[in-house]
Amino acid sequence: ATNHHVVDNATQLQVTYKQNGQTKTYKAEVVVSDPTNDLAIIKIVDNSFEELPEIPYVFTANTEDVGTTVFALGYPKTQKLGGEIKYTNGTISAKTGARGDVRLYQITVPITYGNSGGPLFDENGNLVGITSSGWENEDNINYAIKSTYLKNLVEVLPETINLPNSTSIKEMSLVDKIKVLSEYVPYIEAK
Repeated sequence: ATNHHVVDNATQLQVTYKQNGQTKTYKAEVVVSDPTNDLAIIKIVDNSFEELPEIPYVFTANTEDVGTTVFALGYPKTQKLGGEIKYTNGTISAKTGARGDVRLYQITVPITYGNSGGPLFDENGNLVGITSSGWENEDNINYAIKSTYLKNLVEVLPETINLPNSTSIKEMSLVDKIKVLSEYVPYIEAK
């Protein structure tokens, strides 16, 4: 899953995973896109792709409370900061986005170019949203699309998929959660 604006008008998509110390890049394509909610689901279409192990988190469709600790994993500004995955954290500061947009959380997690379309996790490692944007020249006003809207998009896919529902990382330290989750957060390159 990613943002619609990440893949909109792309003629080529590549997905890069870093797992067990190895970097592998695969061709991908958009399966379904939702411009209204700025979401898209892509699929790897590369014969060399080997399925990933079970995704180690819970995909939650609950609305989180203001004050919930959250963190994002992503690849912001790779040209300047390099290709290593980055961790940023903060809290949910409002249950709605700009002008009361109920699709969004306002978050204090820094979101910059390249973070768009990445996962937003709560402190238990549950997926609660997809990072989407921030206000230029404004500190701590950033947004994530609630996972409920991603769940709705998953339900209209041409094939049925099971949403992740593993609590295997819940009791891990934050450092260990980040290590495990990082292997499931790809770098998506749209050309």
